[in-house]
Amino acid sequence: MPETRDEEIKRIVENRRRNAEIKRAEQIKKRNMTLAGIAGVVILLILIIIIGVSCSSKKGNKSAKETTAEATTVEVTTVVETTTVEETTNKKNAAAETTVKAVETTKTENQSESATTGDNASASTSMYTNDGVNLRSEASTDSSDNVVTTIEKGEKVEVLSNEGDWTRIKYNGKTGYVATRFLSEKNVYDE
Repeated sequence: MPETRDEEIKRIVENRRRNAEIKRAEQIKKRNMTLAGIAGVVILLILIIIIGVSCSSKKGNKSAKETTAEATTVEVTTVVETTTVEETTNKKNAAAETTVKAVETTKTENQSESATTGDNASASTSMYTNDGVNLRSEASTDSSDNVVTTIEKGEKVEVLSNEGDWTRIKYNGKTGYVATRFLSEKNVYDE
């Protein structure tokens, strides 16, 4: 039985509506997939940025000592390349002798000064801590109450006087005593 014109129009309209709904559903599905892809890329970029910042902050957290030690190592390497080992040893021995003589001379001068002034100061020289050490207000380990501050390994200090097992030093504006065995003329990070 042939369709009437009205039935045919209804069928065509119904087909178009179904096709439109199918297209709309496909567009929504495509849009959702695109949004999910963009969200995935954004999350990936955020993770990459976080990892990059984390890694760069670890590199950036190198202490000034490590940076100084690296720069000094490069400098020492350059010096070693331009001079012979014998020349370097002779220079170190001469510098050590000069430092010892200067300390002995100033110690002798200051002993006579301290007799009249009561002061035990001397011409200062620089040394380095070869380990973490406590700066103390007195030349004694009898009490932890006399600890002024802690000095890290490889720090440069100003030697004011040497008193046998104890050395009077100045560090970051603070004056006190450290055990002489924790001081050396060479920075441990230069070796």
